[in-house]
Amino acid sequence: MKSIHRRALMAAAPALVAVPAAPVATAHPDAELLRLCAEHQVAQAAYERDGGRLEPEECPLAIAYLGSVRAIGGAEAHTLAGMLAKARAAKREALMPDGSEQPHSCVAADWAWDLLNDLLRLAGEA
Repeated sequence: MKSIHRRALMAAAPALVAVPAAPVATAHPDAELLRLCAEHQVAQAAYERDGGRLEPEECPLAIAYLGSVRAIGGAEAHTLAGMLAKARAAKREALMPDGSEQPHSCVAADWAWDLLNDLLRLAGEA
């Protein structure tokens, strides 16, 4: 098998850019939920680390964190990957500073109920 040299590849680069891209595969059904859960983890960590100095309405960290809470609460999972992302976010919400978990004292309980409904809907039972 003949290898392609770097110079030959660089010389061909302008022609490769001119070739239309192949159609992109359909986006993951839970792409938005996966993104929201990843952003929530960052927002929650930032708020816990540096937040609480201002009233929530004035704190940009609180605004970002609470916005992500609302967005996740309004999102339905369509795949196991989406359900796992939401479950991990709920578990993180329930984690207390001492390492215990208190799911009944936070949004985790609501998200757990959402997950139950997602599971039933995906099974065709809702």
